[in-house]
Amino acid sequence: MLKQTVKIFIASSIELATEREKMVVLLSVINKQFPHLHLEPVKWETDQESGYYGQGVQDAINPLLDTSDMVVFLFHSRAGIFTVEEFERAKAQFKKSFYYFKIGFSAKNSAEHKAYG
Repeated sequence: MLKQTVKIFIASSIELATEREKMVVLLSVINKQFPHLHLEPVKWETDQESGYYGQGVQDAINPLLDTSDMVVFLFHSRAGIFTVEEFERAKAQFKKSFYYFKIGFSAKNSAEHKAYG
């Protein structure tokens, strides 16, 4: 049986690190249920070349997004500047994208709303 591999880039701010890991587990469960399909999570934490930490790290991450088949965006209280860049990049490439919003965040005042808006 020929397996179809689908590379899925997972994008989010650092505040959703736990949810990013849960996404990897979910893809593993789906892979076991559908043996003809291989959903490959793409995460900058594990898939970028070594030596790119610090300044210019996004330059190492962008090629991972470019070679992915689709993108999953996870949002909660904010979209970090790199997540916004990834969103714009995926949009410009017409990548199939999915958006998940974690519930539970609510701005406490107008200043906080503006900061996260």
